[in-house]
Amino acid sequence: MRVLRGEPSIKVPVWDAYFVADIPEFLYKIVKESKKFTSAYHRSLKLLEVDKPTLEFMEEQCKKHNIPVRFEGEDRPFPALRVFEDDPDFKYQEDAAHALAKMPNALLQFGVGSGKTRITLLALEERFAVNPNLRVLVVTGLAALQQNWRTDSDKFHLCEGKITITGVGSSKESLKMIAEAKDGEVLTANFDMLSNIELLKAFADFNPDIVVFDEVHMIANMGNKRVSGAMRTEGLHELAGDHWSLSASPVKFTPFDWRSLLIWLRALNSEMSQSGFENYYGEWGFNYMGQRVCTAYKNLESLLPIVNSVRLAFRGTELPELQIIDVPVEDGDKRSPHNVRHYNNCINPHKIDFVRAMENQCIVACNITKPFSVWTDALKDAADVRVFDGTLNLKQRADLLHECLDGNVDVLLLSLTAGGVGLNLAEAYSDMVFIDCPNSLVDFWQGYGRVYRIGARSTVRVYKVYCKGTSDELKWKQIYSDFKALQIFYEF
Repeated sequence: MRVLRGEPSIKVPVWDAYFVADIPEFLYKIVKESKKFTSAYHRSLKLLEVDKPTLEFMEEQCKKHNIPVRFEGEDRPFPALRVFEDDPDFKYQEDAAHALAKMPNALLQFGVGSGKTRITLLALEERFAVNPNLRVLVVTGLAALQQNWRTDSDKFHLCEGKITITGVGSSKESLKMIAEAKDGEVLTANFDMLSNIELLKAFADFNPDIVVFDEVHMIANMGNKRVSGAMRTEGLHELAGDHWSLSASPVKFTPFDWRSLLIWLRALNSEMSQSGFENYYGEWGFNYMGQRVCTAYKNLESLLPIVNSVRLAFRGTELPELQIIDVPVEDGDKRSPHNVRHYNNCINPHKIDFVRAMENQCIVACNITKPFSVWTDALKDAADVRVFDGTLNLKQRADLLHECLDGNVDVLLLSLTAGGVGLNLAEAYSDMVFIDCPNSLVDFWQGYGRVYRIGARSTVRVYKVYCKGTSDELKWKQIYSDFKALQIFYEF
């Protein structure tokens, strides 16, 4: 990830777009008002986005008026020649893969279901063509996602025969598989494995040329035990290999999230203190739940390559319409202790009646699984109901997904903890009902991303069913305010 700095100008290349800041007002005015130049102004970031000819014009004007400009770094590569001319829907994937293959550290922040795994496999194929002895480590947020890499490798005929799933059985079995790994191999691991110091050292001894973090938004708090291994100085962070990261939503609005991600991408010095990071990059406050959140961002120039990667999502690919619908219901529990109130609101009979009255097959999503037994009993006479939660092993998950895709499951009760990422249910369902508010905006995005993704064929309807006047409703209001804050941040 390269930032090109000038004094007093700054330009950041994002494939075929550049960003310029802190230039004299008269130049802004010329570019913004002239129909001759291509530009877009981002008010919250105070940045002008321009194409290369416009950038060259601005450089000429700076020289003409004796305005010092000094640029450092290198431009990003131009998009690849598109290799699948008969596949118009996914050309952006070829472009992205070609650019990713040339980057030492990168965040692939395309939208949910946009093919990040295929893009990365394409980029790895390009790297393997140059160096057949490449060693690659893929770390996934959940153990179940490891299988997705092998499945997609077979499906797209990319990196076939190279992928080894190490997160199986006992740690002794995993240690043996890592020790026997050879050049030209792609090992997969998961976050939980990195908390085991022996496994972490074994991955370090494997000495990967590229480390890929799938669902990197799970690198949240560097003090979190689950992911502390990945940040240890003697662990993966200090390896010389490239760091690629995949996530549709890397920000959860806490100070820890951005800092951990930027350190991993080598865009931030790991020695910068937490307070120093907060003072430099943002202003921080608290939401109604007492969670520390970012209320305003600043000094974003070095973050722009991360921020603007989201603008390339689905380029050239149209998704069906997305409808997010509020469904307030009566008789919510307002007085019980929190855990009881949470459970009672999830089994509210009006929520069950709403799903029972739906004509289409649907997914019912919830953070907790305890209410599922009540839902199963209530709906069993009206629909074929199945539960997807953490009790299923890999084979059971695969079998259930096949049943869903075959149209045999009318209502899928989905645990957001077990199935909130990685699942592709777009071909089976267009309706998704949240009977419980996810823990964050990111979790909400990831949740409905199970149906709103490539493969969706008709309008996707997402229902937020909440009990009026309860914390159930307040949590959804916080999700909405977080969304507005992120809109201001990205402002695209």
